[in-house]
Amino acid sequence: MSIVPTQLPSLSLHPACRVACALLACCVVQFLAAYGLGLAVAVLSLSAAPARHSWLRLMRRSRWLLLSLVIVLSWSVAGTPLWTPDALSFVPAPTVEGLHDGALQALRLVITLGIVALLLATTPVNQLISGMRLLMMPLAPFVDVDRFVVRLALALEYGGESGRDSSRYSWRDLLAEPADLHLGEIRLTMAPLTFSDGLLGVFALILTVVIVVT
Repeated sequence: MSIVPTQLPSLSLHPACRVACALLACCVVQFLAAYGLGLAVAVLSLSAAPARHSWLRLMRRSRWLLLSLVIVLSWSVAGTPLWTPDALSFVPAPTVEGLHDGALQALRLVITLGIVALLLATTPVNQLISGMRLLMMPLAPFVDVDRFVVRLALALEYGGESGRDSSRYSWRDLLAEPADLHLGEIRLTMAPLTFSDGLLGVFALILTVVIVVT
């Protein structure tokens, strides 16, 4: 793996800042109420035009998980039965509260998928990996960051996001040693963080804490 220093265009957000903001957005979504989730869907639908196809594809791949969330919560959360035992005595009734919670959790997952799709659509894979590497550097004494970067590159290639032939790999390759994968050279372009990137990161972190606390 080689790292090539580079300069980002002016007014371009650093990849590490993009990844951090996406992670913070995914955390914030978990604490939003119904009206907040509706607003998030509206904003994301308008801003994620370049990623709309990817967003729909991710939702289609996750359809069984979304359905399972709604079904499990509908029949496991205590509350008001959706119908009386006399109406359908042979079918246990889901609860209104369970359906509400299941729909909210499914909507949170849909928004999270939209955030991921938007990040992948607006950030080249090379920059995405370099951003993740930079964010993980504080963990370098405890985690092999370069090995994680290689596995991330393989995961993106296996998922078809990198535009290369992912049929050469199987899911078992994700557990293999990076030296045994023969991925070829991985070249990362690493741009320095600017003052505006740090300022935006601090603002996003403060806003996340405020939303979570309130």
